[in-house]
Amino acid sequence: MTLSTPEAAKAEIEHLLHDSPRQHGIARSRWRLKDLRRVVAWLQDCTLPGVHQILRRLKVSLKQATSYVESPDPRRHLKRRRMGYAYSAALYHPQQYVILFHDELTYYSQQNEGLKYGPVGRQPPFVSHGVAENKMTRIGAVMDGMTGQVIYLQADKFGKLAMAQLYRLIRQHYPERKVFVVQDNCSFHYSDNVLATAAELDIIPVYLPTYASWLNPIEKLWRWLKADVLRGHEFAHDPQLLRQVVAQFLDQFADGSSALLRYVGLLPI
Repeated sequence: MTLSTPEAAKAEIEHLLHDSPRQHGIARSRWRLKDLRRVVAWLQDCTLPGVHQILRRLKVSLKQATSYVESPDPRRHLKRRRMGYAYSAALYHPQQYVILFHDELTYYSQQNEGLKYGPVGRQPPFVSHGVAENKMTRIGAVMDGMTGQVIYLQADKFGKLAMAQLYRLIRQHYPERKVFVVQDNCSFHYSDNVLATAAELDIIPVYLPTYASWLNPIEKLWRWLKADVLRGHEFAHDPQLLRQVVAQFLDQFADGSSALLRYVGLLPI
């Protein structure tokens, strides 16, 4: 058996290599030449050196594998399609729809992580811990996927009451448009109070696949915040002042930011 074009042969081989050999009745984790010959009908009359030559002509070869993480959520493909629909609606109909990416962050007033410049030698740079308590702060925020505008709340805690409050704040900022809020699967996101508030305000939660934080671009906003403010900061003596500095950082995105969209990967660099 042969295929009509090299392109069709290459596509079949590449599709097969995405499968585990076990899916084809071969009790192995990796493909070998003789396994490919066994499964691919038009290779079955070839010698193993012949199979190797055909793969070389199709530009398929052994390569060093690299690891990746895949969400274990059985509905991950459906959830990603829903995210794609929401993003497309906001992109092509910005007067009717808005897509917001939501996440929470916890930070503490006493922090000693991060690199700092200092003289070469054994003495490391110092980061003051002060004498104040190690105050915890929670931030809940949303980032507009089209403009980069950030809306947030800071408090000692961030749970279902704060989430409902954030929804109301969102509706104040977007009084007319249908709002999609992409968010993770934290338990209080499904609480009756939060869901009732979302329904009342015509806000549509769009849930991420479980354990798939890389699909949420607002995660990179936290990386920027940590790099510019939280790592090695000098406000350990005054947790409230630290909150003010964090607020000043987030307030720079209050009217939107193309720089933020580029940083999180939603605009080309």
